Amino acid sequence: MMTWLNHHSFLVLMVAVLVFGVVVASSIGRPWLRGIVIGSLGITVLLAYVTLASGESTHVTESSVLITLGDGSPTFIEFYSDY
Repeated sequence: MMTWLNHHSFLVLMVAVLVFGVVVASSIGRPWLRGIVIGSLGITVLLAYVTLASGESTHVTESSVLITLGDGSPTFIEFYSDY
């Protein structure tokens, strides 16, 4: 269960945010305003996913990392995984 939650935590959190937003927005009397609130929340969730997704690595193989480290140039190493 923990592995599944680790892999899908962003999805679970965003579904919870959207459900909470829909529940809160359902109390708004004007349908057009309710649509704007829910639409804005959906766009915000989408932008968060696009912004927070990890990018491509500049090094694909271990040998390219070793070459960069071995030539004496300053190197920033960051380990990150979507999982």
